[in-house]
Amino acid sequence: MIAAPMLIGDTLIGVITCVSFKKGKRFGAGDARLYAGLASIAGVVVDQHRRLSPAGGKRRLAPAAESARQKPE
Repeated sequence: MIAAPMLIGDTLIGVITCVSFKKGKRFGAGDARLYAGLASIAGVVVDQHRRLSPAGGKRRLAPAAESARQKPE
């Protein structure tokens, strides 16, 4: 199993994970770099979605840290 945190600044907004059920499978440094990059991109996408999603019928642009505290994933 490999897990990479999705961070916006110092705020954790989620984690992406990958699991292999293949016997003897090991994740290497290349896998770690790939998932770290994917987690960075996913974090930006999730943060942008939160900022741009209608809230109560009107658009609201909240700081990432405030948004993460209000709506944990």
